[in-house]
Amino acid sequence: DVGSVAALQKELADADAVRNRTFFDVTVAAAAAGQIDVWQLHYYEPVEEFASVVAWVRQKAPAQSIGGWELGVAWPGDDYDATQHAVETTKLFAGALALGVQPDIYLPEAFSPDVRDNEVWRGLWEPDGSPRPAAAAFEQLVHATAGEGNTFAPVTTATLAGLAVGKGDHSTLVLWSRSLQPVTLPLTGVLGGATASEITG
Repeated sequence: DVGSVAALQKELADADAVRNRTFFDVTVAAAAAGQIDVWQLHYYEPVEEFASVVAWVRQKAPAQSIGGWELGVAWPGDDYDATQHAVETTKLFAGALALGVQPDIYLPEAFSPDVRDNEVWRGLWEPDGSPRPAAAAFEQLVHATAGEGNTFAPVTTATLAGLAVGKGDHSTLVLWSRSLQPVTLPLTGVLGGATASEITG
C-alpha cells in the first residue's frame, strides 16, 4: 500500500515495476497486431475490483477474448476467514462468467506446504485434503453453470448483484446482497420445481 503520490512514484520507478509495465506494453502491442487470440488473466486481488480490471483489459485489447486462467483468493496472515473465502470465490467466478470471461480456472486447488512455508493463495482444500467452505461454494457454482449452450448475464438491481444462467427452459440465479444485509426477493409466476440453497449448499 502507498499513502502518497511520492510513494507511488517511488514504487513505479522500481526496476520490477518498470519491467512489468514493459511486459504489459509488449502484450498490448501483440494483441493489437493480432498475434494473440486470448488474453490470459491471472487475478488474486480484491473481488470488488475485478470488473474494473476486465474493463481496462478490454479497453487495451478490445479484439481479444479474456480467459481467467488463474483466478483465486489471496489472503495471507492469521485473519483468514474460511466463510468469507467462500463468499469471495462465489463472487469472483460468478462475476467472471457474467462479464464473459471464460474459461475460469481456480488456482491453487490446495496449498502445497513443501513448496511454500506460508499459505498466501488460498486453496479450496486444506493441506490435509479436507474441503473448505469455498470448495462447497465452488462445486455448487460449477453445477449451476455446467452444460452446453448456457447463457450468462449479470444481475444488477438496487439491492442485489450476481449472475443469471439461462439453461434451456429454466434459469439459475446466483445472487448476493449488495449491502450484506438480508434482502426480500418477491417471486411471481409458476415456480414448479424451484429450489434454493445457501452458499455452501
